[in-house]
Amino acid sequence: MSLARATVPLAGAPFLPPGPPFAARDLDAWDGIEFDLPPGDLRLRALYRGGREPVDVLANLVGYAEGWAEYPDYIDTLAPDSPVHEKKMLERALTLHHWGALRGLPTDAAGRRTVLDIGCGVGRFATWFLDRGDDVCLIDGDLRSLRHAVWHGAGRKGRLDAYWTTAEALPAVAEGFEAGFDVAVLAEILNYVERPTEVLAAVASRLKPDGYVLFSLEARYGWALSTDVIPGLGDGFFSGVAFRGGDRHVVCYDEAGVRTLFEGWDVEFVPSHWVLSGPFELLVGADVAHGAGKDEGRSALPQLLDWEQRFAADPVSAPLHRAWVGVARPKRR
Repeated sequence: MSLARATVPLAGAPFLPPGPPFAARDLDAWDGIEFDLPPGDLRLRALYRGGREPVDVLANLVGYAEGWAEYPDYIDTLAPDSPVHEKKMLERALTLHHWGALRGLPTDAAGRRTVLDIGCGVGRFATWFLDRGDDVCLIDGDLRSLRHAVWHGAGRKGRLDAYWTTAEALPAVAEGFEAGFDVAVLAEILNYVERPTEVLAAVASRLKPDGYVLFSLEARYGWALSTDVIPGLGDGFFSGVAFRGGDRHVVCYDEAGVRTLFEGWDVEFVPSHWVLSGPFELLVGADVAHGAGKDEGRSALPQLLDWEQRFAADPVSAPLHRAWVGVARPKRR
């Protein structure tokens, strides 16, 4: 349900500006407010309260709940004092670079996009679009992350709304977005859903005729060699599915898998992330991300791109990238 349905125990929800979507600059009173929302996917309430996953894929949400309790500064990567803030800003800059190079990011005649951000997390891409005056519909299965996305979005230029639900249970019609979306952001989310082709079909039905998807995906085989891999997931290197109950479930894609996933779409994608969160991060050294958070990663991006190109050109390292980054458009009959 929309942010319009948000409740706050005892105190009551702060004032909402006209909407939805709601002018982000008028949502400052929501910053830090732990609001509740009716879940669009009814399984989420038990997971939020600490329950175990009913299906393997939802183990990721159990892991997030535990992460917020144990190391929230590593989850809220947009907080300037997060230990990984600079790294994540540079990662975002790298992904945006690839999307731009693939001719993404359209605008309507007024210069304002409507954006569906599925698996928005704490708002790493949503805030970028909001800063440019876009209207963003936030979707996430983790209520704690969704709250932080609203908090980080408050005070910015665009408008937003928020739905606590999964990619498989998208709102039939998002209030204020009845005309559809110019852009759907699927950043590292199709690796974590139960039925990715059904999710893509649902997204396609919510796009405007000229709308498209900006996506990133976990890639085989670089994820298994990356600096943030956790012990005990060795079988995932061979199967392409990294699973540990109560923690995570990740399906990784090779090039053929990406093309199969986007069958029926016009799709362009490139390999990425050899360095940041990839297998060669320690080899390159931390200096590659030095100062990345001060200007959203722009000044550090050229050095990172140089390393990425070098690893891409080497026949040994080329298949070991961490991610695929791309743009896809539904084929219209």
